[in-house]
This record gives sequence, C-alpha cells and structure tokens, in this order.
Amino acid sequence: MDKKSLLTLFKKEVYYNYLISPLGYIFAALFSVISIWLFIQDLFLINQASLSPLFSLFPFLLLFFLPAITMNLFAEEKKSKTWEILLTLPTGEKEIVLSKFLSALVFAIFSMLMTIPLVVVVGILGTPDWGTIISSYLGVILLIACYISLGIFFSSLTKNPIVSFLGSISFLLVNFFLGQENTLSRLPVFLAKIISYLGLTFHYNSFTQGRIPIYSLVFFVSWIFIFLWLTIVSLKSRDY
Repeated sequence: MDKKSLLTLFKKEVYYNYLISPLGYIFAALFSVISIWLFIQDLFLINQASLSPLFSLFPFLLLFFLPAITMNLFAEEKKSKTWEILLTLPTGEKEIVLSKFLSALVFAIFSMLMTIPLVVVVGILGTPDWGTIISSYLGVILLIACYISLGIFFSSLTKNPIVSFLGSISFLLVNFFLGQENTLSRLPVFLAKIISYLGLTFHYNSFTQGRIPIYSLVFFVSWIFIFLWLTIVSLKSRDY
C-alpha cells in the first residue's frame, strides 16, 4: 500500500467533502443540536445529569446521519464523471477506499466529540462513572466506523446518492430492529441468541455498560473489514 498516495487522497477527501462542503457543517450542527437537546430534555425530565440515555439513542440517531455523509463518496463521483479522473491516478482501489473511509471517520468522530461539553456538565452536576463514559465513547467510535464502512459499500454500488442513502438506512434499520427485545422475544431462544449476536446494538450495549468484551471488538473489526473489502471488490468489478 502506498502511504503517500493514501495521505494525499485523505487530505483531498477531507477538504472537498467536509471542509468546503455545506453538508459537513450541516451534519455537525444538527448532530450537536439534537444531542444537546436530548441531554437537556432528560436532565429536566428525570432531574439527573447522566449520559446513559444519550448513549442509548446514538445507534438509532447515527443510523440516519452517517449514511447522509457517505452517500456521495462514490456515487457522486460516478455521477459527475470525476470517477474516471480518479482512476487515472497512480493509486489502487485500497488507497481510494481507505482514504474515503478514514476521512469520513475522522469527520464523524470530530462531530461526536462536540458532545464533550455535556461530559463536563455531568461531571459538575453529578457523580459519573468515568470508566463507563470512556468505554461508551469507544463503543460509539466503533459503531460509527461500522456504519461508515457499510455506507461506503452502498455508495460504491450506484451512481445515485439517494439510492445509496436509502440502501444504507434500510440495511441498518433491519440490523437495528433485529437486535431489539421486542423482536427477539418472538423467536426461539437459540435463534434469538444468534440473531442478537449479529446485531451491532448487542455489541454496542456492552460498551455502554462499562465492559469491553473481546468478542465484541472482533465483531466490530470484522464488520469493518468485510464491508471495506466488499467495496474494493465492487470497484474492481468495473473491469468486468
């Protein structure tokens, strides 16, 4: 892998897709406003400064935001014909995919870290479990990486960003609801355990409870690797 090409492409992706694009600023602003609003709402409703309700909503909240920032990564380039120019550069599919993945991941993490002031408020008004907060943020970062890897894959399949957006959301919604207790309670116990293990929410909840299971780390890393690999395969298929 050419690290120099990867770094160059990474800078280009960050600059054009997030720094000079209004979509990036809209995403960051909306995500921050909604997160703060949810936190304040819970603060006044239960009269307790806690980040647990917010962390529990992140899987569903990010499910709509992250496909919005990944839908253009490949689809728009194909639509605007800049894809052919990108292919003429002395880079491989791995560098192209990783640069888009890392740029979206860095931007999403930066947006998520804008909730840090809420942590300060919790520290002042309450007695938080700092270990649980740290593990919860780690879980959010891994969840973000999984959502982005899936979104990039769907973006590589089509020239229409809307199709990419709807495909990503549909897949993630199915994965999200399969991990919900209401769905699992209607299935046989052995089948419910298997399906819940395949859900991102099941593994994410371990982190929000202050635990960092090895099997959950393996699941997250495997998910990211599989969908990035599928994206590379999708791009290589243009030759056939």
